Parts: sequence; structure tokens; C-alpha cells
Amino acid sequence: MDELQLPVGQIISGKLTFKSKNEFLAALKLGVFYLRHNLGSLLQEGEDFAGNFYKPKENLYTGYAELEYEDSILGYEDRPEQVEQIQLERNLWNKYFPESINDVLNYMYNLSDIVALNVLRELNISSENIEIVLGREGGKQSLEYCIFNHFRGSKKDIGFTTHTDSGFITLIHSNKSGLEGEFSSKWKDINIHKGCFTAIFGDSFEILTKNLQTPVKALLHRVKSTTKNSSENLSERFSFGTYIGPRFDMNMYCCNKNKEPIFHQKFIEFSKVKAKKMGYEFHSKVA
Repeated sequence: MDELQLPVGQIISGKLTFKSKNEFLAALKLGVFYLRHNLGSLLQEGEDFAGNFYKPKENLYTGYAELEYEDSILGYEDRPEQVEQIQLERNLWNKYFPESINDVLNYMYNLSDIVALNVLRELNISSENIEIVLGREGGKQSLEYCIFNHFRGSKKDIGFTTHTDSGFITLIHSNKSGLEGEFSSKWKDINIHKGCFTAIFGDSFEILTKNLQTPVKALLHRVKSTTKNSSENLSERFSFGTYIGPRFDMNMYCCNKNKEPIFHQKFIEFSKVKAKKMGYEFHSKVA
């Protein structure tokens, strides 16, 4: 399978920058790009947590699959594919996670937020309308949560089923390759780029911008089956990251030619229809 050469962006003085305007446009057209980070030693903290959260309680980084997360609409999920995962809202990170993991997640969230805001501004959507589409008018928040994925090599199944993300942007880091994206009806590897996270645009961006001169693509992607090579003492695949999207009580919007957001659909309705169409179970805690 071919490896795709993706654009590489970075945040400089609070602004998303690429080597050229064409690279920025390519990122929007592809629905994915690499984003440079400067997480330093904290990256290892994130990897240690992602590689151990599912194990029985022994230390600060284990025992998280056993928790109930009663104050979360997300929480722990044992999925039918190889993956088991934790998804937890940003306002709960401080309650459940060690301080170092909070630092990792807040760093990633801040990068994601800068990307989302910069893309919307670059598309000439007004500040007032940005607040509306992100659900932040009146001091409210978007749906912002973290993701920790563990891919169980002992389970004979696909790593993660084919899907698009529903929100605006997901920022992800993995310890191994395995992520694939569909481009021009062909699946291509999205390999790890050292010193970078992988930024993936979702449905909310695609729907919002589909009538604009520069639309943003929601990347169709999947994770192929992974195995644990015990002879080489290699760990199983894991990944972690952050997500920004509409709250479930929010409207989704589609901009008209004047770049004004027009009601498209309730996000919860969109999410339920999509889950049924793509063959996965919708969040059980969401009404």
C-alpha cells in the first residue's frame, strides 16, 4: 500500500502556518496533515499512560478500564474491534487523570483549538459566526474530549472500523503505524511523522464548508489489524489524542455563499443516523 506524503504545519505565535499557501489548501483538501509539536518529555508520559490504562490497578497509570465515569457521557468502552478506549470530556480530566496527563492533553487541546480557529478565520468566517458554529456563544463550550485507544493484538479483527470523525478536528499520536486514509478511492498508509501529531478533519468541518470556494474534507479512515510480536517484546499498538466537535445538544451548520452559517441538522440526530449507517453503536449514555 502506498504511503501518502502529507503537508506539515506548525503553530507559530498562535497561528497555523505551512511552507506555502498550497500546502495549507492541500491539508484542507486531503482532510489530514501533520502538525509539529514541542511536547518534549511529556510525550513519553502520554505514551506510558496510553500503553497501560487498560491494565488492572497497580500504579498511577493503570486501572482506568475499571472506573465507572458516572459523570461522563462517554467513559470507557470495550468496542467490538481490536480497540478498547477511554473518551473523557475536558472538564473531567483533572478529576480522573494524573497531573502529567492533564498537561499532555491540555497541550494537545490547545493546538487543536488554534487549528480550528485559524482554519475558520482563513476561510473568512466572521468571529461572531465562529462562536456560533463552535457552540461557544455565551461562554459555552464545544464538546471537547480526550481519546486513549488500546489495540488488542490477541483479538482477530480490524483495528478500528472505517469511519469519519463527526467533529471539527481530532489530533492524534500513535506508537505504531496502522492508520490508513482513503484518497481518490484508494487506501493509503498515514505513517508516523517524527515530531508531529496527525490532525484529522471531521464531518462538522466538511458540512460547514461544502458550499465555500475552499471546502474542508472529512477524512475517511480506519486502523488495520495489529499484532503483538512477543519474540521481539514489542508493545501492542496504542494511540491518544483530543477531539473538538459540536455538543450533542447543538445545531450543525452549513455556510451559504456569503459565509453565513445556516442550520443543517441537530448534531445528536446526525450522530445517531451516522452510527446506524456506518454500523457502530451510538454512545449509550447519550439520550
